[in-house]
Amino acid sequence: MVAVYRIGGHQGGMTPDWDDTRPVSLRTPRDDCERELVAIWQEVLKHPKIELDDDFFELGGTSLQALMVFAEIEARFGCSLSPTAIVQAPTIARLAEFIRAATDIAASQSLVPLRASGTGLPLFLVHNRYCFVMYYRHLLRDLKSNRPVFGLQPPPLNGKHRIARTVETMAADYVTEIRRVQPHGPYLLAGHSYGGLVSFEIAQQLNWEVPDFVVVPGGNLGNVSAIANGFLLMKQMGLVDRIPRLVCAQTELANPFYRAYVNGFDRLDSMTAGNTLATAIRIGDPVSFPKAVRAMQLTNGIVEQVTEAALANAAGLVDRFGFFNDPQTGVALAATAKLIGSGTIPKVSKVVVISTAHGLKFVDFKLRFHRNELAGTSAALTNLPIEVPSNSDAIRDVIDGKIPARVRG
Repeated sequence: MVAVYRIGGHQGGMTPDWDDTRPVSLRTPRDDCERELVAIWQEVLKHPKIELDDDFFELGGTSLQALMVFAEIEARFGCSLSPTAIVQAPTIARLAEFIRAATDIAASQSLVPLRASGTGLPLFLVHNRYCFVMYYRHLLRDLKSNRPVFGLQPPPLNGKHRIARTVETMAADYVTEIRRVQPHGPYLLAGHSYGGLVSFEIAQQLNWEVPDFVVVPGGNLGNVSAIANGFLLMKQMGLVDRIPRLVCAQTELANPFYRAYVNGFDRLDSMTAGNTLATAIRIGDPVSFPKAVRAMQLTNGIVEQVTEAALANAAGLVDRFGFFNDPQTGVALAATAKLIGSGTIPKVSKVVVISTAHGLKFVDFKLRFHRNELAGTSAALTNLPIEVPSNSDAIRDVIDGKIPARVRG
């Protein structure tokens, strides 16, 4: 389901629903710097109670309000801080330390430490089209690993930095910043929206390493042969040095390719496809069977099948990491998990799972899953939708009703 929150200040003349029952810090401003910062936060956040150790974001602060705060800091203190400093210093006490030290956090570079220390390879997150990375703090909170995390965004428009005018130039700048932290690969890159495009360009400039496995849901099987041919062409052109193993994933209710695979591809036995949740691959007589067989042979490929419950649970589980998966992608995810569980795909492998559509194209599937109406699925993964009238006031009322508990948390 899509979760929407209205976080922070006045909008449309409405009074913010602040939670005034939260515990009060015993620390009070110790100098003019802290007193001035309290005043700024009170003005911007429209909040009468600001303590030294209150978290800017837990008070409802937004990225736009962060810009307003730092504009006021520059005007009153003559100190130019990057707005991303609020991620590292989300309290009055910490922010005052930055001002006293006159440290311009990340203003001279594009790399923003969201979690500067940890274990494992660093994760680099590329900004969206609005060019800020502060909103990734919500993702950071939900990451299960403790690896270091860095954001990548354009340098400030203060006349001191060259501004990239193409995606290629921007990616080259970010590659330089990445290598300051991690000189050698492999690299973990991610990006939201526009950041996905930039991430792909970065990957190319880092001499993209071919994954070990590529998993794709199979229906008519044209995508299976196309992906294999694409990697073969890249190898012939010298862009990559090897071809990944291709995995075709099918549901048990529409699995003619899997049956042929088990029998050594001797023949294709057409079938009447069952009533699978993965409606886009509900195909019993795939037209691209001969080409797909060649693709499997070329890549030492694998064909796997999964149950309806498994595909629904896999889609629901991965949704918790910020996706909204369609049932066909659920087939590919479930097949990946099954092959990892059997040891066919080693746990250290680099695996790419092809997502074929967005869950919004399959609303009935998503609603039935989250209402626990699909047999065999996990109730622990459900997120019961809230039905409201189709008008903005009703939606806002529901969202506002969730804010106090979120602030207290």
